[in-house]
Amino acid sequence: MSERRLAAAVGAARPDDDETPARTPDPSLMKPFDPDAKDGAYQYMRLAEYLAECIKTEAIRPKSMLTPQRTLARQYGVSLETVRRAVAELERRGLIKTLPAKGMFVL
Repeated sequence: MSERRLAAAVGAARPDDDETPARTPDPSLMKPFDPDAKDGAYQYMRLAEYLAECIKTEAIRPKSMLTPQRTLARQYGVSLETVRRAVAELERRGLIKTLPAKGMFVL
């Protein structure tokens, strides 16, 4: 798929735009994610809520590409399966779009 088609598919900025996509939340805008919190929710739901809040407060900018799943797992100290479930939840909510072999994009 060409870059223009990909950009059109997810509404992402083209590479020649001045704005570079954000890959991780801006730490100054959000409190850190605690993978060991004991609030009764499943870990993947806590991660999905955290990332959804980052998207809603624009700590992760709209139309940006998210960090790869393996990197997110290392960054937040959770398993890859936890990240995959969190991503599936965000897709179900319509906050992100995953394109195989291209990445995850904020809508």
